[in-house]
Amino acid sequence: ALPLGYLIIAVDPASKDPPLIDEYWKTVMKIELWDDKDFMPIPGQIQRREKDDPKQIKDKHRRRQRRFYKECGKYLRDKGRTLTTFHDTDEYITVSDHFQGNFSTTVVHKPGFVW
Repeated sequence: ALPLGYLIIAVDPASKDPPLIDEYWKTVMKIELWDDKDFMPIPGQIQRREKDDPKQIKDKHRRRQRRFYKECGKYLRDKGRTLTTFHDTDEYITVSDHFQGNFSTTVVHKPGFVW
């Protein structure tokens, strides 16, 4: 369980539509969408090309992700944020069975609580 108060999303440069974020979440936490121009020194510098082989695609993805983590961490530090976690969209956090049975249900109703 995470008491989220601030969320920064790096939008995939290949996506055609912006992420859909339910209006509820916009009322309980600060949400920012970042494009490459927000964290890459030269936007499009590591953009995927049709001729890229699978290793090049993977390497470019990892370089972009590392850059996002670095710039995001500095940005949040400068904003005075004290707890930061980084997650890729295909990574999930689960709550242990022990924790699930040992917390007050009132905590779930706090703004930004993600279960």
